[in-house]
Amino acid sequence: MTDLEFDLLDELYFIKSIEELTKTLKINELNITNIIWELIEKKWVKVLDLQDNELILNKEVYLERCKLVRFNVTKQGLLTHNQI
Repeated sequence: MTDLEFDLLDELYFIKSIEELTKTLKINELNITNIIWELIEKKWVKVLDLQDNELILNKEVYLERCKLVRFNVTKQGLLTHNQI
């Protein structure tokens, strides 16, 4: 796990948007978007709509909607994050 992945998981203990993550971590949006996708593929992060329902998205749909959804760490992500 990279330092940035660790920091993102740390932030995602609470539900956050890409905009919030960009401001907090001071990293450009494109970089965060790509790293979050990698974490989604690892099943460490889940995608939520505005009513907190989990969404299953392919990469193309994710890239289209990433500014309209929010993110939260999964149980697997928490376990991985806490092992380090």
